[in-house]
Amino acid sequence: MANENLDPEIVIPKTPGAEKRPAESAAAPLPSQAPPPPVSPAQSPSPSPSAPPPPPKGAPSHAHHSHSHPHPHPHAPHPHKADTLPAEEIEGRRKQAAERDELHDGYLRKAAEFENYRKRVTKEMAALRSSAAADALKGLFPVLDNFRRALASAESTRDFDRLFEGVRMIESSFLILLRQQGVSEVGAIGETFDAAFHEAVCQEETDRAPDGTILDVLERGWRLGERLLKPARVRLAKKPAAPPPPVPAP
Repeated sequence: MANENLDPEIVIPKTPGAEKRPAESAAAPLPSQAPPPPVSPAQSPSPSPSAPPPPPKGAPSHAHHSHSHPHPHPHAPHPHKADTLPAEEIEGRRKQAAERDELHDGYLRKAAEFENYRKRVTKEMAALRSSAAADALKGLFPVLDNFRRALASAESTRDFDRLFEGVRMIESSFLILLRQQGVSEVGAIGETFDAAFHEAVCQEETDRAPDGTILDVLERGWRLGERLLKPARVRLAKKPAAPPPPVPAP
C-alpha cells in the first residue's frame, strides 16, 4: 500500500544518435571559413554613371597636356585679331591717334600760355598799384614841409595871424593834391540830403531852409570818380512841428 502513494518515476526517452552529435559538430567547418559563392556576370556591380569610361587600350593619354594648352577665355582678345582688321580701318585708327595727340599738345600749350599771362597780369597790377601809391605819397611831402614851416614860424614869432595864414595855405595845397589824384569833395551847405553820399548826424527845426537841406557839414566826404570813399557827416534842417491848438477858455 505504501508503494502505491509514491509518484511514478518519469523516464525521458533518448534520441537515437545523440551521443555522436558533439563529435560531428566539432568536425564541421565554421560559417566564416566557408568559401564565397561565385558571382555571375549578371550580378557584377555596374560602374557609376558619373565616372567617365576608361580609355580604350592603346589610345594616347592627354592628361599631361591639360595644363600646357589651356582653353582661352571667351572674351580674351585674339592674338592675331589686329592682323585681321582691314587696312582702311587700321589707317583710320592711326589718324585718330595722331589727331588726339595733336589736340593734347595744343591744350598743353594753351594752358601754359594762360598761366604765363595770368602771372604777367598779376605782376603788372602789383607794379601799377605800387606806382600809384608812390605818386600819391610824393605829393604829400610838400604838404608835410609846409606844416613844419608854419610850426617853426609860429614858435619863433608867436604871431597867430601868420600861423593861421600858413595853415590855410597848407589846406589849399592838400586839396590841389587830392584833385590831381581824381579825388573830389562830397557835401556842401545848401545841398539836399542824399543818403548815398551823406550821413545825417542831427536835425534842427528851422524855417530858414526847406526840410532835408544841409545846414552844416561836420565832416567832409570824399569820392574817387564815382566811387564813394567817405560819406559826409551833416546837420539837416527839419520843418518845425505845428503849434498845438489853443486851449479854449473855460
